[in-house]
Amino acid sequence: MNVLAVIPARGGSKGVPRKNIRPCAGKPLLVLSIEAALASRFVRESGMVVVSSDDAEILETAEITSPQVIAQERPGHLATDEAATDPVLAYVVRNLAGFRPDLVVLLQPTVPVRRPGLVDECIQRLLDTDADSVFTARPLPYVWRRMDRATFVEGAEWWTNNPQRQRRQDLDPRALEWEEDGSVYVCRRELLIEWTKENTKPPRRIAGRVQIHPNERTVDIDTEEDFAMADALLRARAEARLDKAYAAMAAAREASA
Repeated sequence: MNVLAVIPARGGSKGVPRKNIRPCAGKPLLVLSIEAALASRFVRESGMVVVSSDDAEILETAEITSPQVIAQERPGHLATDEAATDPVLAYVVRNLAGFRPDLVVLLQPTVPVRRPGLVDECIQRLLDTDADSVFTARPLPYVWRRMDRATFVEGAEWWTNNPQRQRRQDLDPRALEWEEDGSVYVCRRELLIEWTKENTKPPRRIAGRVQIHPNERTVDIDTEEDFAMADALLRARAEARLDKAYAAMAAAREASA
């Protein structure tokens, strides 16, 4: 399996200017995702890491982080506020010289809090289940409401449509709703290849046979408050030596597999 890890990092950011190269827990935000990619056994053994950006400083940061990282400049139409991620992944796959990936891993730099081994867990889940796509998510809180059918909260719909509020521990696990957290995505290359005129499906990283990989709560950085929270979580985890504990757990799972 050839595994391509892609880290898309635009230069433009409205909520937190220049956030992809801003220090978080002592390192540029971008570097945290590069390190997560390089820590993957699958990537190290038969893969490569590509940072895709329209920004010269981001590309330079990627290049000096590790000689194993390829900095790829992306065209302007894929670097706008409206540009979607999947076409960026497709562009990276189509413009790799001498490397044809079987699997593509997306690591968003704005979601830097990942436990060690999470990338490999997601890749292994795809292989074990013969899925086409895997993404990390966390279960939504036990009770949530939506306001799309009423003007006032009092008339909002409860997600189960059940007038009897059940205890969390009594819920059927299949009744859980999952929230995509943006931490890790894995998909087969075929979902991102350039489509022919006869096959007009757009590139999609979540398609076909999809598996959800449960994840603990993380932070997707959109605001200054998010940035501060991610910084605090990473520092607290390092101080508590949780990284080493997670790494030991991952090594034990691999040894018993």
